[in-house]
Amino acid sequence: MKKIGFLFGDEISFSKSLISFINSTNNINVYAEEIKIGIFNTEDTLDFDVIFDRFSHKVPFYKTILNVINDKGIKIIHASDNTLFEDKFDCFSKLKKARINIPKTSIIPNKIPPFGIENKMLRNLEYPLDWNKMFQYIGFPACVITNRQNSSFYNFIKVYNNQEFYSVYDSSEDNVLLLQQTFDYVHSFRTLVVDEDFFIVGFDGFQPIKNRYFLIDDSFINAVLKKKISTIIKTIKRKYNIDIFYIDFGLTDKIYVLDINTIQNIDNCILPDICYQWLIKTTSEFLMRQVGISAKKLAKK
Repeated sequence: MKKIGFLFGDEISFSKSLISFINSTNNINVYAEEIKIGIFNTEDTLDFDVIFDRFSHKVPFYKTILNVINDKGIKIIHASDNTLFEDKFDCFSKLKKARINIPKTSIIPNKIPPFGIENKMLRNLEYPLDWNKMFQYIGFPACVITNRQNSSFYNFIKVYNNQEFYSVYDSSEDNVLLLQQTFDYVHSFRTLVVDEDFFIVGFDGFQPIKNRYFLIDDSFINAVLKKKISTIIKTIKRKYNIDIFYIDFGLTDKIYVLDINTIQNIDNCILPDICYQWLIKTTSEFLMRQVGISAKKLAKK
């Protein structure tokens, strides 16, 4: 029998729903359960064919164990490790190189040097900085974004002129900032991706957590646009070796990628029910495919 193991922390409902869904299928050759890990020796392994990891990026002990067993041939699906996209500027540069449309983006030296570094050590840093060149390149209004996903500083703020930008920059301390072009998009939406399938949903990061996701009318996604989205998904999967993530899109006369990350906080209290159920079914079928099990005969939910 093939076994799928689940590693998760406070995101309980999603993983337990996946376990229940997989174990309720008509296929008796696959079984899903929670992983238990204790003291681990170098000769040890875990008795699973695939492990679905939603938590190891927060617990170094777990991360080490999964790295070791992955080297021993057990497939690990890292589905919440946002360090893949931690460096936003590097991510945008990779997308640009892949000929995916992104807003114009500039990276800015931090206002205060990193801890342990004195100004006199920054011999290679140009001074004074050519602010006007950047403002002319990006234009206003623009978005200020912290370069690293896990920064304690704000992640996004819109500025309408250079004085507003300077005010944000002056309070940024040792955070590295990006300045990014912004548009009045005809449509903007978040695409949740599992393997090569996707679900379009509305998202507003400025709302309370339980109101951030909402259903939208996606009738504007015609065959041509759907093909473009699918091509972008395949490109990102290939470059990052990732199967479960989201992409934020903006539409003008072109389609722009505004952000990429792993899907955090998958919970039935946050996501619309139809979206949550889609994630359960699609993720379960994906995991079953990873162990070579046909998912055609699924129990009706």
